[in-house]
Amino acid sequence: MHKHTMQILHIFTLFVGIQILSFHAFAKEAVMGESTKQGIMVHNPKGAIGNNFKESGASTAIVIDNKIVKISGQGGWDRDFNFPHKELKDEINQAFENVGFVLESAGSSWNEVYSVTIYLTGKITDEINELIASQFKKRCQIPPLWTMVQVAGLGLPQMRVEVVVEAYKGARK
Repeated sequence: MHKHTMQILHIFTLFVGIQILSFHAFAKEAVMGESTKQGIMVHNPKGAIGNNFKESGASTAIVIDNKIVKISGQGGWDRDFNFPHKELKDEINQAFENVGFVLESAGSSWNEVYSVTIYLTGKITDEINELIASQFKKRCQIPPLWTMVQVAGLGLPQMRVEVVVEAYKGARK
């Protein structure tokens, strides 16, 4: 296997040993590709991070039949793709902000989210559960499906949280 491909495959390894390709993107302008015959629109941002997606063949988000938005996991990085947060709660809040940014740039919003999966490297506590629940109450009109998994590591060594969502597009505004 090509060295670059091996590095990409090792980016995101869950505790169960399943290797998953997951990339993260952040930019003000999004690039929407042409829809495939299957009705899937690829959504990648412009800029250096978006170029990483393009080179790897991954997407920040995809829009299916102009109805469903699925986004790659978003972490607690800032607009410069740095991890400035020392507190886990701040990193979680930033990850939720990043999800909102990607959803909006793909034509959706937190109000249209129906499923959320959260990966955490630390212990899942009552405090973490309450923080996540407060995010849903603040952002979502309808409570989404929610799965949270404790993992040994995420896509980047400094990541402690990753949020993956699925949403409708244009259903509720």
